[in-house]
Amino acid sequence: FCVVFWQRGKGVKFAADTLLPLFREYHIPESSEDLPSDFLLRYENIVSVKTNDVANMGSSVDSKLIESSYPTFPSFGPHMMLSSFGDYVYNQLDVNPTVNADSFEPSIFMTLLVGIPGSNQEKICSIVTESTKNEHHFIVLRQPLGSEDLFCSENLQKALTMLRKRGNDPIRVLVIVSAYVEIPEVITAIVHHPDQLVRKSCHVSSVSACVDLRNLFISNQTCFPKIIEQCSEGWVNNIIVTGGNPATKRGKDERMIFLRTLNSSCSIIEVEGNNYIDKESLDEICSLDSFNMPPLPISRHLTAPGWYSLKYTPNPPFISVNYVTVSFSGDLCKARFMSHLKSLHQKEGRVYVDRLMMSGSLFYIGGRTKFSDDPNLYTLECTPRSEVIALNIFNKPLPPGSKNCFIFTGYQITKEQVKNWLEGCAPRPPTKKEKYTKFSLTAKEKEILRHQAKQEKLPEGWFYNGSHYVSMMDGKKMEHPRFDEILQNFVDRKNEEIEIFNRKIDAEKPASLFEGS
Repeated sequence: FCVVFWQRGKGVKFAADTLLPLFREYHIPESSEDLPSDFLLRYENIVSVKTNDVANMGSSVDSKLIESSYPTFPSFGPHMMLSSFGDYVYNQLDVNPTVNADSFEPSIFMTLLVGIPGSNQEKICSIVTESTKNEHHFIVLRQPLGSEDLFCSENLQKALTMLRKRGNDPIRVLVIVSAYVEIPEVITAIVHHPDQLVRKSCHVSSVSACVDLRNLFISNQTCFPKIIEQCSEGWVNNIIVTGGNPATKRGKDERMIFLRTLNSSCSIIEVEGNNYIDKESLDEICSLDSFNMPPLPISRHLTAPGWYSLKYTPNPPFISVNYVTVSFSGDLCKARFMSHLKSLHQKEGRVYVDRLMMSGSLFYIGGRTKFSDDPNLYTLECTPRSEVIALNIFNKPLPPGSKNCFIFTGYQITKEQVKNWLEGCAPRPPTKKEKYTKFSLTAKEKEILRHQAKQEKLPEGWFYNGSHYVSMMDGKKMEHPRFDEILQNFVDRKNEEIEIFNRKIDAEKPASLFEGS
């Protein structure tokens, strides 16, 4: 029997003064042989179970009796293997996959940055690679933009195969995983690579979970899917915190305490202003062998029993998170696009926090695009919950034929919804022009026509006296006698041009962003 109290609080004093003396009076037995007869009668199935039944759950009569009475007992078995109960020898590979490793020296040392989309992994990657460029040369692996999945184990394994072909020289690799996945899924893809030579060459050096404090809770009391699992004890060496300016300092402190409660054994590294990490923290992130330091292997087995033996199945997210990838050849209007992103913040960020749990809500938008009024290619990351828009110029070369591409994640979002949203960011098609009349001319246009009329020849019987046009028959005028004729010719000429322009608009079909995509 075990009673647990917080390190500080009234419970500790109460236990020391009141409960502990009572426990001593009952003379609690130290082994199952000393238990009272009524206890043995009630729990004889559990007390008499043999320890080897834990490994062969369901195969023996005793274990079947236990399963029928206590359905959750099989899931407790792996924990029981590592406890002090009996003399069962657990599967060493599940606790430490390197226990049977031969003398083969690894050449691919992998540092993982894991987090849900919108956790600033790319920013942290830039800081780490730039700050350590004099000590390490990292090769960065990430899921290709435009893939159907945010994380694909086959793509990661193909990339590792290509790296192994470079030879036996040591390689430092930085893997960015921006997806709603658990870390065992990523580690399993590495340690169970189908090529034995690649598998032996790979070594997971350290794992860091990236968390944006502003993008931590999907509502006031609910975390975004998989954040808790990505911070699990045994699976991460560091939790890298960004976005350290929630609404209040108290809000930041509460979130930091929450992360510390999730995993008290790892280091929490706060990125100041999203652009600086101190030297000591960089050394922890880039460590060569932090992932296998004791007691992390045992903690991994307790949080994900049988993961190395492929017996662990991650739980699905508590809400279904949809990934929608769209590619298009047309360009967006920058002003309309930014306006649409800001409206997402107002709808789903500040005003209605719980709206993020409603159908059609967007959690994250990321990708690259060109704008109709700007020759540069831009990358974008937008998280409505944290009210962050990161728009940066992309200077790296792209393969020929590359298109604009975006990834949307959200709750019950559809491809049709995403396409309609992007269509609203496209440049507006040209509208037809209205025809000119004498009365629709501007004062500036009339002044230009008056100046042109002065160059025209006067009709017979008219002369200009320096201030007026004078005729013996028609008197005097301020304007040229042929001004009305010149005005009408100008209107007719403009209307012909407008007719040609309007006919072109009627003949042209409005271009769609997704034409040819």
